[in-house]
Amino acid sequence: LKGPMLASYSPFRPPLLRFCNRYPAESIHFFLSQIESPYMRNLFLVFLRSEDGGPLRAALGGSVDKLISVCFKDGPGGIAKLQASLATSAMAPPKPSMQQGALSGLPSHPMGSTPG
Repeated sequence: LKGPMLASYSPFRPPLLRFCNRYPAESIHFFLSQIESPYMRNLFLVFLRSEDGGPLRAALGGSVDKLISVCFKDGPGGIAKLQASLATSAMAPPKPSMQQGALSGLPSHPMGSTPG
């Protein structure tokens, strides 16, 4: 497999990618049906990111509806819930960060006082 940061950990990956490229629609169907498995999801992403994964990416581009239905199993209601959740979190005040004084009660030096 060629591509940035795509180390092949198995000698079976290049032949499997060639097979997936030969049957891209069927491969997309298979990988989307196995998307819950972290191993299969990661393998699918490696194949999609590979320079040799063009036919697979093209087939995925033609299966946008299926991709959305797999990712949002609740259907349009799931997308509405996601949008509502994003809108709610956008309206909520930001949580304090290190720069905003979240650690104001802690001493500035790890040992409790400045070295002197």
